[in-house]
Amino acid sequence: MKQLSRLAIAGMAVALTHSAVAADDAETLFGGTFGANVKFATDYVFRGESETNDGQIPAVQGSITWSHPSGFYAGFFGSTNKFASAPDISAVVGPYIGKTGTIGSTDIGYNVMIFDYEYPGANKYNYTELYMYAWKQFGDFNLKFEVTPTLNDWFGVEGWKGINYAVHPKMALPYGVTLDGSTSAVDLSADRTIGLGGTADMTLSTGALSWTGAAGKTGSLIAGTTAALTLGANAVAVASVDSGGLGLVLAANKNLSGAAGTGSVSLGSMSGTLTTPTGLNTVSGDLLMASGKVVGFGAPQALSGAGACNVTTVATLFTSTGAAQALTLADGTRAGQLKFVSHVVDGGSGVLTPTTKTGFTTVTLTAVNDWVCLIWSGAAWFVLAYSGATIA
Repeated sequence: MKQLSRLAIAGMAVALTHSAVAADDAETLFGGTFGANVKFATDYVFRGESETNDGQIPAVQGSITWSHPSGFYAGFFGSTNKFASAPDISAVVGPYIGKTGTIGSTDIGYNVMIFDYEYPGANKYNYTELYMYAWKQFGDFNLKFEVTPTLNDWFGVEGWKGINYAVHPKMALPYGVTLDGSTSAVDLSADRTIGLGGTADMTLSTGALSWTGAAGKTGSLIAGTTAALTLGANAVAVASVDSGGLGLVLAANKNLSGAAGTGSVSLGSMSGTLTTPTGLNTVSGDLLMASGKVVGFGAPQALSGAGACNVTTVATLFTSTGAAQALTLADGTRAGQLKFVSHVVDGGSGVLTPTTKTGFTTVTLTAVNDWVCLIWSGAAWFVLAYSGATIA
């Protein structure tokens, strides 16, 4: 939300206005009459902002309007323009059409107008607005309200839409002096890509950068070859793309996760830990590692003496402290899950008995470096490979 305020007192800007108002004998067209207006001013202020780069050029304006007794009108407006951010703009012209009158038997006036902003030689900035005014007179004081939405891309920027909300008070003072002012708020929203060129920065002081729309919409963050792109929360880095574009680096204690459903995470070179989202029971597709890269399974379980081999780590390193110590293994959590149990310190032996198994009953680990690798089929544990262990 962009807040703009303006207070103007007649006579503050050096201006000369000449109006040609239709007289009783003026030419008529379709029952309506014509009026014209020419204005010279030191600056052209529109919604609180200078349209002539803070008066670097004089504002020369003119308009011609056809008005009908029913309240319908149409016309054409033109003015000089100058913007530091758009040097190819030198003028704005625009046809307009509208209807003015009062609401029923009340003394509340209204004006509805469509105005098409056109910039000669810079047509990419063209856009159209729908002006809607309502006002009421209180003696010498007039209070006018405005709501003006854009009907297409605001200032020609694809995907941008805007609504201007404004209040225009006016007070008639003695000696023909009029005091008027405006306060307005412009609400801009966008569904497009924002491009930042050169060394420009975009900063969000509060709130979040987000996009809404159809499910097919995507968001892309691209880092150049000489600078890193960092995603952060409260100025703490979450992840960054390295300057060579070779991979995604996760900051300490940060996670890379994907939402439930279809999709994939593609990794070229990655440091840190890759974990599946909590509650994800099915993983489809392949995890392909670049040449020379390996998959790490995290810290193994260290088990001393009899006890349960967990199903939350891939490996269990068993230290026997007595003969034939009982080892258990609960059912796996997803089909294809692997479990590796290795006898690393010999203080006796261990006998592994999974809760649900097929093709065997127990696995006995006697000597150091005896091991077994099991795979969960979705219904039972199977022996995939072993060395030195006794399979019964």
